[in-house]
Amino acid sequence: MRSTSTSPPAPAPPACRPPNTDSSSPATESDSSRLVSVPELRQRGWSPAMVRDLLGAPDRTRTNPIFRSGAPMALYRLPRVEDAETGEGFASRAEQASRRAAAARRNADRRLEGSPA
Repeated sequence: MRSTSTSPPAPAPPACRPPNTDSSSPATESDSSRLVSVPELRQRGWSPAMVRDLLGAPDRTRTNPIFRSGAPMALYRLPRVEDAETGEGFASRAEQASRRAAAARRNADRRLEGSPA
């Protein structure tokens, strides 16, 4: 009869979850190494065209934490984002994007009012 030795179980893999984007939590990274995702840029008033034109290529990419087969997450260094936000052109483009978004919402609301329920 063979002896059955039991080895300790292998540690469980870490849970797959998106990175912590809660801005109220204390920063564990220095601001110079903090990376900002496109959804965070959108919350800051950036449009996809502004990201493309003002920031260009991302500083890093990471595997999408929600859909591994999806497009990788584009990440931008926070100091580079802040420099672009204070640079010329950002304020006028953000205002223009805001006006366009408001007009699109008004048009969508108007179409919904006219459609049969």
